[in-house]
Amino acid sequence: MKKTLSLILALAIALSLAACGGRKPAGQPAAPAEDGAVPTAFNYPTAENPLTISLGHSTPEKSSGNTQAAIFKEYVEEKTGGAVLVDIYPNSQLGNENTMLEGVYSGSMDAGIISGTVLTTVLPEANAWYLPFMFEDLEEYSAVMHSDAFYEKTAELIENKTGMHYLGIPIVSPRGLLNTKRAVASPEDMKGLTVRGIAGEIITDIFAAMGASTTQLSFGEVYTGLQQGVCDGVENGLSDCIEMKFVEVAKYYTDTIQCMNGIALLVSDSLWQKLSPEQQEILREAGRYTESTVVENQQNAIDEAYVVGAEEYGVTVTRLTDGQRTAFRNACLSVYEKYQPIIGEDYYSFVTGLAG
Repeated sequence: MKKTLSLILALAIALSLAACGGRKPAGQPAAPAEDGAVPTAFNYPTAENPLTISLGHSTPEKSSGNTQAAIFKEYVEEKTGGAVLVDIYPNSQLGNENTMLEGVYSGSMDAGIISGTVLTTVLPEANAWYLPFMFEDLEEYSAVMHSDAFYEKTAELIENKTGMHYLGIPIVSPRGLLNTKRAVASPEDMKGLTVRGIAGEIITDIFAAMGASTTQLSFGEVYTGLQQGVCDGVENGLSDCIEMKFVEVAKYYTDTIQCMNGIALLVSDSLWQKLSPEQQEILREAGRYTESTVVENQQNAIDEAYVVGAEEYGVTVTRLTDGQRTAFRNACLSVYEKYQPIIGEDYYSFVTGLAG
């Protein structure tokens, strides 16, 4: 009886495979032809027939963020011998971050450097990157978020849950507060302020915990919004506020560093499958190398911004003491409680454990 059932099952599988035409899983290259030739569709890029990656991001052309993108480009092009080229599109030329994420996620766009708050729409675990007052400066952030352990676990998580390929966090923006009303040194000073924040429910919750409300404006609308009182402030790094001229109409900046905006480099699977295993590894190395330059390059931009903001634009810069930061963090404990189950115990414990 068992022998008869086995024969029937084997026949059923054979018929099923014949009906499906022997289809292979999505993203898996076809087998070589019998003569050993690889089908043209799966030829890998060469210097004579290069592949160009369109890489989009939202930071201005004259920004430390675009400098980071250029470092990635140079590494990839040099190490692949010109077989893989990178064209950079700054300042949301390929669409806003939501549009870029949709494109990379669906495969209609090659690659994007996209804020973690936007990534949370398809990966709630990324909220862990924004837990308030977890890091005091770029060096602390980089020691955790650019570590091998963080990279490996996060790359696996993103690939398994979204199909996209994570190449690290090459752009980091410490978030401070620029406002038109007053110097801010405590949660009490935040009360009544309306702040333009980056998209993301966790950002809204952080400011609510500190006593402020948030509003959504495009980056291009912020200057007029500050000027006309639509918003009282904007949460961003001072260097970007200078680049966008917000400091012409708002004169109080606090380096609250309530969170760091980790902007991740994501590559679509459709692009990834066009690369040889060696070229894929070069892209990973390029992402990690670009991460390694964040602290020096972006800290220099931050330090320069404090000088330019104060001396050229008359901005009053407030740097929080340890005690003042503790008061802000204590005000935001409810955010940790809310987001622990959203993030999930495994990744929440992993990130907070690395952060100490």
